[in-house]
Amino acid sequence: MDPPVELPPAGNPCAINNGGCEHDCVQLTFSHHRCQCRPNYQLKEDGKHCVVKNPCATHNGACMHKCHNHNGLARCECHPGYRLAPDRKTCQACPKGTFGKNCSSLCLCQNGGSCHPVTGTCLCPPEADGDRCEDVCPRGFFGKQCRKKCHCANRGRCHRVFGTCLCDPGRYGRFCHLACPKWAYGIGCSEECRCVQANTQHCDKRDGTCVCKPGHRGERCQSACPSGFFGVDCQHACRCLNGARCDPATGHCHCAAGWIGPHCNQRATATAPWAGLGHTATKVCLLAAGHENRASPLSVWIRTQAHLSLFLSLSLSPACPADRYGENCTQECHCANGASCHPVTGRCLCAPGWVGATCQQECPPGRYGPNCEGLCQCKNGGHCVATTGACQCPAGYIGADCNVGKAVFISSQPQRVKSYIKQHGSLNDHQELRVQFRSYVEAQLHGITSQCFCFPIF
Repeated sequence: MDPPVELPPAGNPCAINNGGCEHDCVQLTFSHHRCQCRPNYQLKEDGKHCVVKNPCATHNGACMHKCHNHNGLARCECHPGYRLAPDRKTCQACPKGTFGKNCSSLCLCQNGGSCHPVTGTCLCPPEADGDRCEDVCPRGFFGKQCRKKCHCANRGRCHRVFGTCLCDPGRYGRFCHLACPKWAYGIGCSEECRCVQANTQHCDKRDGTCVCKPGHRGERCQSACPSGFFGVDCQHACRCLNGARCDPATGHCHCAAGWIGPHCNQRATATAPWAGLGHTATKVCLLAAGHENRASPLSVWIRTQAHLSLFLSLSLSPACPADRYGENCTQECHCANGASCHPVTGRCLCAPGWVGATCQQECPPGRYGPNCEGLCQCKNGGHCVATTGACQCPAGYIGADCNVGKAVFISSQPQRVKSYIKQHGSLNDHQELRVQFRSYVEAQLHGITSQCFCFPIF
């Protein structure tokens, strides 16, 4: 006889044995139910039992590299040479100086060597060798035992094996003695400057940074100064008033009609004495007499008390002489060294190379040009001309900035045995020395052939 079957209480199919569900039983009707799994689990095909979900099955669990199922939760892992980002899903390359799994190992490479991000193997620069790039020759030498000499200028490095000059960015040539041409920069001058050339003074030969002309700004000097600003990097605020236009390069005010003055704050009106019948008003003067801004239109208003015939002759007096200023040019200027005198205020406008109230002070050493704003670029003791910035080189140097060694001519009499040329200057700033012989007699002295060679002189 079969055992009695236990029937669920009326209206609750989940009351006996949890409805056959492994996790949760959900009643749907009086006689029907369904099984439901707890979070991070999913129903098996039998509709009753639960298994752990595999979050990695969908979109790799949102992991960038590897995904591991940990009790229904996705755990991300990165390949060697990478580490998890703060979001715990994205992988970032190991920062400089680290390598391996989770970037947990430190790089031990020397002399500018870099680590392989996975294995940690040192990748040495051309001037170094060894497992950790520890084998490097002193500056200026190369070869297996560092006995061979190289002649790289301008901080150029020497290839450890071949002695080839490895130039810093901004330099090129066999000895790194040449600067990149204009509008080129970088290693080997292989990059082209992205500056808007019409708005740019020059492009940095090392990194390509654009140095803008006054009146422009932007990464490529592509933008003009916004309204109200002028000068280098648009750092200066304009002081023009009454609708005047400000020059974006110099800040000079271009006055609107009816205004004059450095900041366009003086009215350009005209006044005349009263003229009765039969009389003539001959004196019509600008209030700001002698001002150089004569481009603004001049309005003259004539009022009469009757309908009379009027004869008007309007003319402006000539500008003041160079050594005079003020109303009727009665004031004497005291400007020196070719400076001009402001016709209204008498302020001295200095010529390039001079500064001061009366332009009697020459630009300090290292400066030149208008208001001494230019920075001299002369090297090796060259003197900078205060007016133009041109370099006057000392003996032994030539070039725009005195950076090229000048040819030296010597002669040896037949009876002399030794001659030498002494290179002046620091050996750290190498100058290529070329020796040319117009004539050479190879003499036999006691069976020894004469030779030419170079040696250091201390």
